[in-house]
Amino acid sequence: MMLVARLFVSFFKIGIMGFGGGYTIISLASHELLKNNWVDVGTFSDIIAISQMTPGPIAINLATFTGYRVAGILGAVVATLGVVSPSVLLIMIFAELISRAEKHPIKEHVFYFLRPVVLGLILYAVFLLVKGAFLSTGAELSVEIGGNAFYVPAVIVFFISFFLIRKLRLSPPFVMGIAAFFGVVMHFIGNALF
Repeated sequence: MMLVARLFVSFFKIGIMGFGGGYTIISLASHELLKNNWVDVGTFSDIIAISQMTPGPIAINLATFTGYRVAGILGAVVATLGVVSPSVLLIMIFAELISRAEKHPIKEHVFYFLRPVVLGLILYAVFLLVKGAFLSTGAELSVEIGGNAFYVPAVIVFFISFFLIRKLRLSPPFVMGIAAFFGVVMHFIGNALF
């Protein structure tokens, strides 16, 4: 029961500090989940990938998946409630105040200083995702650069995906589906060969 309470508190903290949407929550969540030893960096990257592929906000998908992984169905429900509770409470409390202060100069100053913080959180999230996606631990198809082992197939998939989305204007979910399909195929080929 203590674990479930810790899940709620951790995701409540993530939810209350999640200014700027789902991508800012990634850096907050990584800190919280790694600190509690609920996931490692590779698993966290996998959870983010699954959270982005499934319908719904990243924060809710992240909470549900992590909660389930840590404490089963009860953990999934509690973590999801934890991450959405701050938003629901703040909306109920501040909805009237925000509508009254629509053009107040203090509001403009607050958001002026929050924007760089949100950008920093998003950049940190990108750093964590790149680290989890490109760095490998003892894989055969790795190249060492600057003391880090980069998994070559992951780098190739990144550049192909970037080309397909940027130059050919394919839909990102379609490209993710193609990559997932080839990942499954490569898994079965690898298992058949080795």
